[in-house]
Amino acid sequence: MERKLRWLGHLSRVDDDRLPRQAVCWDLDTAKQKPGRPRKNWNDTIHDELKAMGLTWGEAQQLAANRNEWRQCVANVS
Repeated sequence: MERKLRWLGHLSRVDDDRLPRQAVCWDLDTAKQKPGRPRKNWNDTIHDELKAMGLTWGEAQQLAANRNEWRQCVANVS
């Protein structure tokens, strides 16, 4: 969980035109899905972990802008 959250912090500080940042911000609602229960993707997992921390996506991005604060926040979760 800590590794995923640290990676999220890194991606939130990366330029918007970089491919990993675009992949994280990609909206899956427009994609065609197979019948049955959809697999849990990275975005869903991150949203669940942020919810467990008591953060929203926007709050996490603001907090991750300061690397030291983000690392302390993530270290306290583990």
